[in-house]
Amino acid sequence: MRNSLDSYGTFEKYLNETAKAAFMKDINFVVEWIYGDGENADAKEYREWMSKFQAIGGPVKQRHFYYSELEVYYTQWAKIQTNINTRYECIEWLTILQKEIVADKVKVAQDLIDGVKADKEAKELHEDPKYTLEEIIKALAQVKKETDAILNLPAPKPKTEKTEEPAADAKMEEGDKKEGDAEAPKSEEPPKADTEMSNEEAK
Repeated sequence: MRNSLDSYGTFEKYLNETAKAAFMKDINFVVEWIYGDGENADAKEYREWMSKFQAIGGPVKQRHFYYSELEVYYTQWAKIQTNINTRYECIEWLTILQKEIVADKVKVAQDLIDGVKADKEAKELHEDPKYTLEEIIKALAQVKKETDAILNLPAPKPKTEKTEEPAADAKMEEGDKKEGDAEAPKSEEPPKADTEMSNEEAK
């Protein structure tokens, strides 16, 4: 930590000068103390020094990692956004509602990235950022997942025109009619007159 906070060190710009001077003084003291009175010190005293150093050194490391990694996530977001826009323009079957949902998801992520950039521009490297890398990673993963869920939907199947079949009652009536037409009407023949006379009557 001492070497990293020194001139041209990795953490040089991530701790303000006043805090750095006091921190370096404590570090130098403890480095000497370890090989002197510290050899016979109890564990409690060691833990106290470690806690004090971690309370200052931990945020220094976090700020360094955060500000150093931002460009990685700017590039990642640009790729995600390009992929979304390309597919958005090519897919013809998206509904108006689906397009609005995709646009809203993209806007939420873009607003976050814009906020991250504005926050970085407004602060010195030794100041804590408003955002965290975990927050950025989560937002990018979420927008990708939610837009993929819409953009990966298959194209709807084309609608086929179905010919309406006549209702069952109509079928029955039509069948009855055809059956009636097939049968010739029966003509009732009048009974034949009994013209033959018996032999008795002829006589």
